[in-house]
Amino acid sequence: MRVELCWIPAHCGIQGNEKADGEAKLGLDREHTIQTRIGKTEIKSIINKKMKEEWQNMWDRETKGKFFRKLVPKAGPKKIKFTRQLEPLNRLRMGTTRYKHANRECGYCRKKVTTEHILFQCPGLVMPRNYLRNNMCRQLPCCTFFPNLNSDASHY
Repeated sequence: MRVELCWIPAHCGIQGNEKADGEAKLGLDREHTIQTRIGKTEIKSIINKKMKEEWQNMWDRETKGKFFRKLVPKAGPKKIKFTRQLEPLNRLRMGTTRYKHANRECGYCRKKVTTEHILFQCPGLVMPRNYLRNNMCRQLPCCTFFPNLNSDASHY
């Protein structure tokens, strides 16, 4: 059996179209069950997509690690090429940098020194941040690990 589907505009005087339209409306009122099989690849793809969505939802709802979420807004595995980067990246991720408990004043703008202040807010560090973005981020995997370091982060 061969079935060919084609779109025909309704109510334009094509013979049999009105009857077909009526039959289609009757078919909508009937309950039909069609069973189809889904392949393993498609099932894996659907599960993967749902898992990533749930991971992102959990990431967005989490109350801890707000600063790290500003650096890495999208949940997912991150590939790090150099192991020497693990310590500073993990310190940023966990919020255990040496500025966390510091009650020091910034030498440039007299505001409280925090990691966020140094990385994003201090007006006295604009030029070093721009240098880092423009010259070093091309070579360092940490800049792909923290996508917001490459953008204008003035909203922090």
